[in-house]
Amino acid sequence: MDFTAVAFESGFTESGRVVEFIGVGPGDAQSIVATNSIPRHLENGELIQWLRDYNAAATSTGHRKLRFYGIDMTTGGRLNGATISLDYALAYLAKADPSAAQEIRDSMVNLPKADDRGLGPLSDVAQAEFEAGIKSIASAMQASRKRLIARSSEEEYRWALRNLDAARQLAKCLPVTPLKSGTKIAWAVASTCRDAAMADNVQWALQNEGRKGRLLVFAHSGHVMSTLGDGRSLKEVPIKPPLMGFHLRKVYGDDMYVIAMCTATTAGGLHPAKPLEEGSVELTLAGLGVPRFFLDLRQARNHEELKRWLTTPRSTLANVDAQGIITVSTAVDAFVFVDPLTPAGRYPENPPGNK
Repeated sequence: MDFTAVAFESGFTESGRVVEFIGVGPGDAQSIVATNSIPRHLENGELIQWLRDYNAAATSTGHRKLRFYGIDMTTGGRLNGATISLDYALAYLAKADPSAAQEIRDSMVNLPKADDRGLGPLSDVAQAEFEAGIKSIASAMQASRKRLIARSSEEEYRWALRNLDAARQLAKCLPVTPLKSGTKIAWAVASTCRDAAMADNVQWALQNEGRKGRLLVFAHSGHVMSTLGDGRSLKEVPIKPPLMGFHLRKVYGDDMYVIAMCTATTAGGLHPAKPLEEGSVELTLAGLGVPRFFLDLRQARNHEELKRWLTTPRSTLANVDAQGIITVSTAVDAFVFVDPLTPAGRYPENPPGNK
């Protein structure tokens, strides 16, 4: 269908390893998935391997090579994102100016460790170092632009610049990220910042694909739907957080097609879906008695009886166990219904060779 790239709800910086792998770089799919912020599902590894195999044959078959993008904030907005994003940038800068890269690295002694997956803001000192590091690296990359491109490529330089934008997203969002014990209002503020960053990354990815680009984006339904976040957990939040899809709908209109995943029950040890509410999306779809189907809603919007159902706010399980409220006609374009929903296959936490 002329798609040119796949995008995941995974960190932008970490996606660099996947980009290298599907470009027929070193490694194997299992290790690549296990060392990124991509869920360790076998299906994800199979998809990444398929992208690699497709690209390996693309030149001889006359096809365009496919790209991969992580469109979430680096590490999903956790503390170690600051360190990981700058480590990536410094490693790239060192290709042309290792002394400048080392000098900048030596100036940052208060950033979190790379394995610190905590939530919350950086200390004031670490935040100042982070912001100063971004500026210093950007300046050094500009000064070494020609040498960096000569020792890598125009595309690698473009990705490295975008990685600095990913660092800037963290610099903006980390200060408003609460601890796990934060209030619903505090988390809504953080969610607003994160989803706006994700939408910006999707737009950059599509721009990077060029005029004939077409992007297939995988993320939780609670991100892709073109609506404001709402539901019982956000009842006391006065300003509802715009989801990624809400931002993107403003930009792309009908050129964006939103497919939400739905289920009525779960099995095989998967986190149990919450009880279905009367009038909910899931209860209505389950009432059809068909265990698996794809439902395109676009024509239904012109049907008077269906239009009333579509335009009434309804409860939905946005992430299987997280209840939300949506107006179906504006939030989604289609549903994939699978009942019961069973777990994906999963790689072991520590595959061979992964440290």
